[in-house]
Amino acid sequence: MPQSLGFVGRVARWCVDHRRRVLVASVVLLVAALVATTGRVITAAATIMVCVFLAFVLLPERQVKMFGLSLASAVFLDAFVVRSLLLPGVLELLGRRTWWFPERLARRLPHLATEPAARRTLEPTEAA
Repeated sequence: MPQSLGFVGRVARWCVDHRRRVLVASVVLLVAALVATTGRVITAAATIMVCVFLAFVLLPERQVKMFGLSLASAVFLDAFVVRSLLLPGVLELLGRRTWWFPERLARRLPHLATEPAARRTLEPTEAA
């Protein structure tokens, strides 16, 4: 879950300009670039988790076997189907509508900054 939120958060930060408008062409290119950059990390983490959970199948207890198999299949489906196929596909299909937010609701909700505001640095003045 945190990886997919990070993926969508990156798309939101890179696509949305100061007026909260998104160009469809930039979304398509951006989703392709983000899948290319984050795909290896997601695939590697999912592969490790699936291997660890499948190791539980080798234990003699039946409940542990079922636990390991169910977690391995859930991680596999999440990483390889949802994050690799569905999420980028939905982002591309929806395009600009992905980031649509009702203006009325936007006025009522507080603005929460996820990153600290950039500080202005004062340039040293030259003494005359």
